[in-house]
Amino acid sequence: MSQLTSKQPKNTWLIKDVIEQATTGMLFGSPASGKSFIAMDMAFCIAIGHDFANNPVQQGQVVYLAGEGFNGLSKRFKALEEKYQIQTSDIYISNMPASLMCKENTDEVIEEIDKICPNPSLIIVDTLHRNFGGGDENSAKDVGKLMEVITAIINHTGATVLLVHHSGHNSGDRARGSSALKAALDVEYKISKKGSVVTMINTKVKDFDKPESISFNLVSQPIVGWSDDEGMPIQSAVLELNNAANPKRKATLSKRESGALNALEVLINDKGITIPQSVIKANPILSGKSYIHIDDWRAEVYQSLDNEKLDLQAKQKAFKRARDKLEQKSLVIVTDDFYCLS
Repeated sequence: MSQLTSKQPKNTWLIKDVIEQATTGMLFGSPASGKSFIAMDMAFCIAIGHDFANNPVQQGQVVYLAGEGFNGLSKRFKALEEKYQIQTSDIYISNMPASLMCKENTDEVIEEIDKICPNPSLIIVDTLHRNFGGGDENSAKDVGKLMEVITAIINHTGATVLLVHHSGHNSGDRARGSSALKAALDVEYKISKKGSVVTMINTKVKDFDKPESISFNLVSQPIVGWSDDEGMPIQSAVLELNNAANPKRKATLSKRESGALNALEVLINDKGITIPQSVIKANPILSGKSYIHIDDWRAEVYQSLDNEKLDLQAKQKAFKRARDKLEQKSLVIVTDDFYCLS
């Protein structure tokens, strides 16, 4: 017992405050609720080392076991390249569904994963129904067989397995099938869509504090260079974080810190400069972002402090304090003297 309690356990995050490494998670929701958009955005962020919804990730390779819709997948992943302004070769997409319920197929599934991606950090199963195999998802016994296979995959690869599943026929508040499935999960999220707003709500967590809900806007994303048979530009869609619905981080700021962050947001929206590809390649977390020079930010903050009738030295101290705090809270990213939002 003393060995068990002598050290404080630490969470090993795949996505901080969302899902841990080497665990089993699930996204469930009704058809067209946006669950695959979230799964693919997670996959892309992990592959390029970019924050997912302002939550830092552990960068790694991703295997995407898709049971259907390969043309749609290519279009959505291309849209993510446009969104983040970077390409990646660290997402590996299967070309056929796996029969995960069949324990006899375990070695075959693991062999296929080893072949296409020897060291995955995340394995996404989208959808569970298409990759379940010949069993019955309403049967606790068959779900038990499924979880044995998933556990074997996790033990072999060290990856997190994320299942994408449909909600129940009679209730949108739970995943379809046997309740044994939820019991076996480490973390679960319900995905819902109202209008263009996609919301991710935690419905189970085992080993960390219940995370806040996250809301996104589903927005159109043109795909540069792609056109249909009639020569018309092809469009897909991507998720953009709905900042108005996710006030958590700003609520913890002091008045001056919040003012400095708002000033940076306004400047970036008004005259932000797109970060060059050469910088993004060296630091992928900057993909899709714009920046402002510290001199412009400082001048904007100084102007906002005029109401407090501070002298120049007091303004300098106030700006430095606010800037340091925003960096410590990972709300801004600095490269040389250029700042962007995290």
